[in-house]
Amino acid sequence: MPSQDHFKFQLRSRLREAAKHGANHLTISAAELHRELGGNLGPAAQMDYCCAAMKAEMKPGDEIVGDVEEGSALRITYHLPHGS
Repeated sequence: MPSQDHFKFQLRSRLREAAKHGANHLTISAAELHRELGGNLGPAAQMDYCCAAMKAEMKPGDEIVGDVEEGSALRITYHLPHGS
């Protein structure tokens, strides 16, 4: 089962890859990041770890999209380059 560190590592990889391809931002949902690590969205899901990792990686200027701040619907726009 993925830990919060696994989610952070995957998110940082996505941020680096997006910056490498010239993007100026990356918007990602918790459901998308969770799926990338083979997670399901059932009762055994590690969604709390995923959301915590996403929020921990926020830097000034990054923003939560919409008004959902927890669960699979959480979406965050990270501005690039991001740094880590």
